[in-house]
This record gives sequence, C-alpha cells and structure tokens, in this order.
Amino acid sequence: MVLETIGGLVIPDSGQILLEGQDITCKKIQHRRIGLVFQDHAVFPHMTVSENVGYPLHGKHFPAAEKSLRVKNIAEKMGIESLVHRRPATLSGGELQRIALARTLIQEPLILLLDEPLASLDTHLREELRKLLRGLNKKRANHHPCYSRL
Repeated sequence: MVLETIGGLVIPDSGQILLEGQDITCKKIQHRRIGLVFQDHAVFPHMTVSENVGYPLHGKHFPAAEKSLRVKNIAEKMGIESLVHRRPATLSGGELQRIALARTLIQEPLILLLDEPLASLDTHLREELRKLLRGLNKKRANHHPCYSRL
C-alpha cells in the first residue's frame, strides 16, 4: 500500500508525499517522475517487447526517431536488445522483469519503487537482475549525491 500511495495509485487519507522538497500528493501519476515496477510484470501480451518498452512515450512530444532511439538505448542497457521483436508469451520470467523495468526506466524517473522484483525468479536470474539494479543504482548515485546505495 505504501508503494501505491507514493506512486499515486492510492490517495492518502492524510499527510503529504514530498519529493525533492515538493508536495506531489495530489499530482497525477504521470507527473510524479516516480517509476513503479510490480512483481507481476504487467506487460501487454499483444505488443512486441519494443512496443511495450516504448509505450510510456506515447502522447509525449518526441519525434518518432527519438522514441525509437530511446527504446534501443534502454534495451541495450537492460540486455534485451535481441528480444525487441518478440512477444511476451515467448519470454522467461527474468526477461519479462527486464522489460517491465525498461518500460519504467525509459520515463527517466527520479526514484524507482520496486515491488518484490526478484521474487518470481530462479537463483541465476535473481543474481543477474540484482547486479543490473546495483549497476543502475551506482550510475544514479554518481549523478545525485543524496541517492543511497543498495
């Protein structure tokens, strides 16, 4: 419930949610700059990996070439560039989790909230995703002095 409240899916009964000193309690989800990744992946089965990853960019005022480049770049960072033309039904749990994470990261959130991102993965995939998350965290920490490390 806490992640959903911070992310904007649940309206709190009282109090404020502050992000970088600004009250975001009443801001719309898409204006919070918070990334939220759930355990169940929530990918669109009728879309390719590329379409799933790029979905949050719909309605944004980016040229098509820039959207395509952003999808390509985040796919490379997440190690899913070879999967971009596949459909979710053909992917493993670890691949689906990377897609969900890429779809969130393409929005360039200020913070990333993860709901048990490693719970449904086998030991090998869990360690692989843990390394990936640590790497993302280190990159973020290098650009933001207040960002804590995992």
